[in-house]
Amino acid sequence: MKLLLLISGILLAVQGCPRIIKHSDWTNIPSQCNIALEKPEPFIVIHHTSGKRCFHKTTCKRELQIIQKNHISVHHWCDICYNFLIGEDGNIYEGRGWNKSGAHTPQFNHLSFGIAFMGNFMKDSPNNLAVIAATKLIKCAISKNYLVSHYTLKGHRDLGETTCPGNSLYKTIKEWPKWSGGGAEEGALSAVEEEGFQKMKVLLVFSGILFAVQGDPLIIKHSEWTNVPSNCTDTLDPPLSYIVIHHTAGNRCFKTEDCKRQLRNIQNYHMKFRQWCDIGYSFLIGEDGNIYEGRGWDKMGAHTFHYNHISYGIAFMGNFMNTSPNNLALNASKSLIAYAVSRKNLTPRYTLKGHRQFLKTACPGDTLYKIIKTWPGWKAT
Repeated sequence: MKLLLLISGILLAVQGCPRIIKHSDWTNIPSQCNIALEKPEPFIVIHHTSGKRCFHKTTCKRELQIIQKNHISVHHWCDICYNFLIGEDGNIYEGRGWNKSGAHTPQFNHLSFGIAFMGNFMKDSPNNLAVIAATKLIKCAISKNYLVSHYTLKGHRDLGETTCPGNSLYKTIKEWPKWSGGGAEEGALSAVEEEGFQKMKVLLVFSGILFAVQGDPLIIKHSEWTNVPSNCTDTLDPPLSYIVIHHTAGNRCFKTEDCKRQLRNIQNYHMKFRQWCDIGYSFLIGEDGNIYEGRGWDKMGAHTFHYNHISYGIAFMGNFMNTSPNNLALNASKSLIAYAVSRKNLTPRYTLKGHRQFLKTACPGDTLYKIIKTWPGWKAT
């Protein structure tokens, strides 16, 4: 079935997916990347390479090899950083492709496909062959369920301090469907409105599950689950550099009332038996999908010896030695981490670790630990 797409005054005939020149067809240097994307993704980020333009396949391949060499040798990345690159020969070139996370937009690499136009487009726009190739690629991503249909399209400059993708190209993509300027919050909000979730500031799709991120996640306040006030006085000095993941090793909870009851039990144990000033964690996650405030953003936790002053402790309620938290809980924790970065409580280059990496403990459980090892920011040492 032929699909017609009107973009920037050009009528595009899109039938199936366009031909993509494989990574192995333009380079003999294999990719060393192993961080996988969890599709469908909610963002497309448009870049320019800021180098030479190319109008013939041979020169485009040569330019790709130069970019790849720079990214691997100078930046020490696992491969060329973009998912796909577009030449003015009208071809689409595979970078990291559909399945591997790029290195093109900090904090959004795991949520987006990065498409780079080869050349510097500060003063000139890419030709029609390149523009049409890019729009076909986006349409293909939707048809294959790699990209959500209500995706948000942004220029690199919308998400960081840069002139990329160049003034002229940026002006062009602002006319494309799904473009939204400003920060991530503004852009993703249009997707929320499309789905009718006006009460949440931002929604992203991660592994097929909707979760609040980069806005104001649904955090249940300390006073909403307990009438025992915190006596903590030691403060944190954000932005912090660590996230430490825990499990409480107790009962799981799937309903809000059950989670609140479990929280009160933990708080009571921590205050009465351990003589702490409050529950030990910064935040706790229930399998009802809620985030519960423990000591919160400002007060030092009591979760990881020697690291309490430089980390937020996030605890999943339950024992996750042999089973995983559900998607509601996993996505709630991801949204909390993204929000911590956006509000500058956590550095963009944060390190994520499991409790067991700091001392001899089974926490956060074998199964949960295996999961968090795949998350952005996790480090073995």
